Amino acid sequence: MCLYFTAPDGAKLSYLAFGGGDQVVVLIHGLGVSSKDWRPQFKALAQEFRVIVPDWRGFGHAMFPLDELLVEQVSADIAALMDHLDIDQYHVAGASAGGAVAFQHALDFSEHVLSLTALNSQPTFQLGSPFTRAGLWKRAMVLDRMVRSRNMNKLAAHANKSVLVNDRIRARRLRVLLEHLPSRENYRLALNAIQRWSVVDRLRSLNKPVLMLASDRDLTSVEEKERLMRTLPDLTKLSFEVLVGAGHAANWEQPDVVNDHMMRFLRRHSAAAV
Repeated sequence: MCLYFTAPDGAKLSYLAFGGGDQVVVLIHGLGVSSKDWRPQFKALAQEFRVIVPDWRGFGHAMFPLDELLVEQVSADIAALMDHLDIDQYHVAGASAGGAVAFQHALDFSEHVLSLTALNSQPTFQLGSPFTRAGLWKRAMVLDRMVRSRNMNKLAAHANKSVLVNDRIRARRLRVLLEHLPSRENYRLALNAIQRWSVVDRLRSLNKPVLMLASDRDLTSVEEKERLMRTLPDLTKLSFEVLVGAGHAANWEQPDVVNDHMMRFLRRHSAAAV
């Protein structure tokens, strides 16, 4: 069910809601997609958890022209949504650029966050950073050129093809993406926001349970993600799982594997929070 609320600045924002468990998990989508990009997880997670899936402002059901967009703003929007729903404690999970929002939120609103799950994400996407490898830079440049020269349908098809290897799954996900295509300008603003974002210098203060799900065929390497996460203050709170044979959109390619890892992690840290 798609629902709406009004952010403190007056923006009308949207979210999906499923399940009715005592524990809450917030699923955060990535660049250029919508809340429906977590569709393969809805049914499994909703069996045990209350699942809240917000759209970034300017995306999904919350499409309106943006003047600017920052990762910090998307994180603050989630805090406003949780306040609107009167939810004080919750888990956050982000895929790809949604992981950037999840990292940001876990640091900025740590008193409310029980755990963090990052699927094929990392604590920086900042171009030019020593932590960001050439492969990510190359992909960012390709996307930047495409968003300036192509229509959004073609951009969505290209981006979708680059993150999935299975043709059948690729076609199914593309149909979902085309339901809520963002404007070219909103996509460009989101891309620029991600390319400037990093919380690497704050990782030592992230003292929450973290689940990293890393595909061995992702856009950045498993080794790069492992190296970045070694700066966490308590590595005993880090669960690092490699998804063998999966690409960037692993929640579509290997939904059962992703769901199993997430459910076991969330159960463990929900029990610890009680």
